[in-house]
Amino acid sequence: MLLYGGLLYNVGPRKVDALLRRVLGRMGGQPKLAERAKYIGLIGALLPDLVGYTVSDERYGESLRLVMDIFDAEKSKRVPFKDRLAAAEALGQAGDPRLAKQEWVRIPETRNYWIGAQKKDSKGHNYDEEAYDDDTLRQVNLTSFRIGKYPVTVAQYAAFMEDGNAPNREPLKWEEQQEHQNWPLVNVTWHQANAYCESAGGRLLTEEEWERAARGPKGTKFPWGNADIDPSRANYNETLLSGKVLCEYQ
Repeated sequence: MLLYGGLLYNVGPRKVDALLRRVLGRMGGQPKLAERAKYIGLIGALLPDLVGYTVSDERYGESLRLVMDIFDAEKSKRVPFKDRLAAAEALGQAGDPRLAKQEWVRIPETRNYWIGAQKKDSKGHNYDEEAYDDDTLRQVNLTSFRIGKYPVTVAQYAAFMEDGNAPNREPLKWEEQQEHQNWPLVNVTWHQANAYCESAGGRLLTEEEWERAARGPKGTKFPWGNADIDPSRANYNETLLSGKVLCEYQ
């Protein structure tokens, strides 16, 4: 379809309009969210080659809005988690538009930031009743740094491998991982992770930088605060939705 769309564009935008109308028509009258995601991903993969072209079919704009709402902390609350998961999976297989380019988040300079955890003083800094006995607290000063907006995905690492810059060895269970293109990449070595970061114009974070990014400016236990983890905030063992742990922080 991608090659065909490019050929049609050379003939004229109206030919592309007709193709996309047929594609969007295959969703049916009342498509499920996952079905919308599949076709949005397919069209999204086509658009970069159609420079200056804008999709005129209103079904595309409506479907794009509904699908991307699953990644919005507030709007996604109206969508059952199973539906969000199915839509995200379909989007990953067809082409996730969020991953078309590397997106960064800037963490500002931080002074006197508490790193570590402790369980002796419930009113003290970084209290965590599950902290290890030998955990210690310390204060650090950090200069501003960047972190990827999303975890590195299987699709992104696959593209890195295709460019020929990756270490020769594949990540463990690579064939299995490729079944879920927009899932976070796992089972890589330090050298593989470091090589990917350098290719993306970055570097691996230090332990202190990672903890600052995860805890946020107030030093809370989780990215959303100190409230315990539950199925409304993440897909994990107790969510019972998948054999994989696929976190989705809000």
